[in-house]
Amino acid sequence: MIINDSKKLLFFSIGFFMVSQSVIAANDSPINLENKNILQIGTSQSYLKNALKQYNHMTLAKDFSSLENQEYAMTSSQSSSNADEIKNQVNSADMIYVDFKNNNSEFDVYISEAIKQNKLLVFENMSGNKLTSFPINVDTEVVIIKPNSNNPDDIVTFGGQEPTVEQNIQAVDKQAETAAVYSPINSRYEENPSMSSQRLDDMIDYQREQALNNITQEINKLLAPTTALMQVNSSSSGGQIGYPCPVEAKEEHLCYSAIVTNNVYTFDDGSAKINVIHGFSYAAYRTDLGTSIFVSPWGSANPTLNNNSSSHRGFYLKQVRPEITVDQSDAAGMVLFRRTPENQNGSTNVSTTSGMSYDISATASEKPSMGGKISYSTSQSQSTNLSDWVTNTTSDTGYDADWNYSLNKYKSIGDWVSQKIFETAKLGSIPSISANGLQYSSEAIWFGSPGNVNGFFNFDITTYVVNEEIYFTDNTIFGWSARSKWWTHTLYTGWNISFYTKWLKPL
Repeated sequence: MIINDSKKLLFFSIGFFMVSQSVIAANDSPINLENKNILQIGTSQSYLKNALKQYNHMTLAKDFSSLENQEYAMTSSQSSSNADEIKNQVNSADMIYVDFKNNNSEFDVYISEAIKQNKLLVFENMSGNKLTSFPINVDTEVVIIKPNSNNPDDIVTFGGQEPTVEQNIQAVDKQAETAAVYSPINSRYEENPSMSSQRLDDMIDYQREQALNNITQEINKLLAPTTALMQVNSSSSGGQIGYPCPVEAKEEHLCYSAIVTNNVYTFDDGSAKINVIHGFSYAAYRTDLGTSIFVSPWGSANPTLNNNSSSHRGFYLKQVRPEITVDQSDAAGMVLFRRTPENQNGSTNVSTTSGMSYDISATASEKPSMGGKISYSTSQSQSTNLSDWVTNTTSDTGYDADWNYSLNKYKSIGDWVSQKIFETAKLGSIPSISANGLQYSSEAIWFGSPGNVNGFFNFDITTYVVNEEIYFTDNTIFGWSARSKWWTHTLYTGWNISFYTKWLKPL
């Protein structure tokens, strides 16, 4: 039973971060965001735009909003001249700033060229807008994109959905020769006074300054030199490993893949402490058989024990619940094909991803689909140890995918307690995962037959994490009373994410 109201955490938190298989090298220092050439698209004013202009050179892009509509009316030389001018403007810029407040078709023309040149893109006021020039759309205030030819794209968003937390308390009395009696305990948790708005316009000065500083720091990182940290190949897929998408197939728009990582979520009320790294891997493929979309929520939930005695245990990890929500009306003709892990209880090792591989056997000149083929291998799948835990999966609508990783050794307060005659009661030991944290990974796959897939595939990912403590409030040889208190953390791992299926090449 929920006792108190939600508490908002982490002002202006990073929504998600699509990480390529490259990170800043240890010996590379991030460059300063100064004296950069910024190509500006859109004319409205904003705090972010003013911050970028302060130490950089910002040039307003020429308006070619009617370029696509006039293409057939213009002579070939005029069309070529305009295209060349766009190409040159993008080429001379270090980054492209796009304000979607007054959206028009010129945005897609410049964005398409910027992606070809792997130029850093900074989007503002993107909420409610959906691009066709870039496959992934995110409903947040600020989006930073670093396109990559050989690796998944880097994307950072700001102003996403805020995490919430709720507190629950339960008490149990176990007296001699009587059954356990459960009773609720009322409690309250006040709003965090340091919490600020997600919107730059609504922040007070020092909060806005910190938020803008966070944004420019991320831009610095994405402009800095990078070096490969890991390589995606056909021997592994899903989770933090990501999904393969050969450069030739990506250039032909036959596949798209990314690793999505949020900033670390932390909670500390003085006694209950936990941090959670949460994200998801994404991939979309088009083959002769149809369209496949892979979404793999993953993360690491890490509690901190402040008590670990036979009379007081906590705060240990009790539950992790990633959920992917997909409505039939927003599925673009895709249907849920499979999900892992499956319902497995008491297993030492649980398969957490399918272990898919994607291969191409031709060139675009030989075959439009390049012979793309998806296969699965159990030997290549990832697994996690779930001793003393249980995992199960559901799909209430037939389109969404939910998983529940939860402590299975102790299912109630009474299961924790043992008491010998003429001795006080003792609490059982905390299982290893609950004490040290859970690294989890799950996977859902949607499939659509040729001709049935159209429009935007929309989904949300919400991750619920529970940490708990249990302790005796009374303990004698004649009986005991115990209480448990737990926090439920609601994390929006991916919110209002949409994939434009028409970005994939028609076959």
